[in-house]
Amino acid sequence: MLDEATKGRLRQQLEEQRQQLTAELEDQRREVKEMTADEAEENPMSNHYDDLGTDLEEIGRIRAMQENAQILLDDVERALKRMDEGTYGISEVSGKDIPLERLEAIPYATRLVEEEAAAEA
Repeated sequence: MLDEATKGRLRQQLEEQRQQLTAELEDQRREVKEMTADEAEENPMSNHYDDLGTDLEEIGRIRAMQENAQILLDDVERALKRMDEGTYGISEVSGKDIPLERLEAIPYATRLVEEEAAAEA
């Protein structure tokens, strides 16, 4: 079981991650919006197919990063909710306490290492 000081430290870490991920998502959305706006302003009769392909590839890369950031943000939000509910640090699979070392490394962890490995297999 985690003491209140440790929970407070982990909560702060999660809240910082939430702020970072939210800012990252906003930057990525803005970048995609700017790229698509620039593309729309260009001459549609232009022969710059290489540029268009590069832009589309870049937009695809940014959207993949957005998806990953959103997944992490959702995990962080769920961890904060579990803190509020009093279930933080307890495995959703076995009900056992998640070791502090794991929570320090991955504060949004919901399973023990071996449970996570089994789920990924």
